[in-house]
Amino acid sequence: MRRALRPNQFARMIENRFVRGEGDFLQEEWIEACTNPELRPSLGDPNLPIFLGIDASTKHDWCAVVATAYHDESQKVRLVQHYVWKPMPGQPLDFTNTIERAVLELQDRFQVQGAFYDPWQLSALAQRLTEAGVEMREFPQTLGNLTAMGENLLGLFKDRNIEIYEDGDLGQSLRNAVGVESARGFKIGKPSAGKKIDLVVALAMSALAAVRHERDGWGLQEFYREAAERAARGEPPLPRDTYLSDVYEGERDRLAAIRNACRKCGKPIIGTFVDAGPLGRFHKECWSA
Repeated sequence: MRRALRPNQFARMIENRFVRGEGDFLQEEWIEACTNPELRPSLGDPNLPIFLGIDASTKHDWCAVVATAYHDESQKVRLVQHYVWKPMPGQPLDFTNTIERAVLELQDRFQVQGAFYDPWQLSALAQRLTEAGVEMREFPQTLGNLTAMGENLLGLFKDRNIEIYEDGDLGQSLRNAVGVESARGFKIGKPSAGKKIDLVVALAMSALAAVRHERDGWGLQEFYREAAERAARGEPPLPRDTYLSDVYEGERDRLAAIRNACRKCGKPIIGTFVDAGPLGRFHKECWSA
């Protein structure tokens, strides 16, 4: 039960204790367990699909770009690389020389599957990056999206299904974050303006995209992509995959055999029979016996 509930939920619902609407987002032991001292930021891998989360602010908060990947063998989300910029008083950040440059660098060095961002301040930058070939995905900060990314990141840390490398800014941001609960949902928040959590927000968006991403080899999109590539190369069409139809036909025959068997003796019915509706079918002699 404790593992299935957020800490404040457990205290309120199970221990019957009064709790505030907010509390520590992550426990210290979870952060330490998910920090791999041997893991380092990746310099690049053109065959590695990555997912970007972007959190932007020009003046008061930090700006962050976080890249994660989903490791199929371990079934864990892994931190690949991150960037963070801290605006100085009176010197707003230039998104072109910070976020845009970082995203284009990642696009050159990895397979960027999508860059997820809040369109409120980044519409112009997103348009330029889209024209440069980056798959930009709007992720507005609605209550539904905030709840989804917060609960997903909480679950990844609680269940040790995420690996991060050691980094002072990231570690402090994870410890700064609080979980804010209300009757309408759950989100990641900060206890005060000085406690920065922008890296956590970007990580949460990136990790949610990595978890939700459809693995290669599954789905209609992948099927038709491969079929189109074969046609372009002049190769014959893909052979028909009969696995599901074979399963269906086998199950149909099995159910038909069950339906056409006497419910009393279990033997197949040939010739006349008694149909007793929901009770099934019977040999005449079995029904009258």
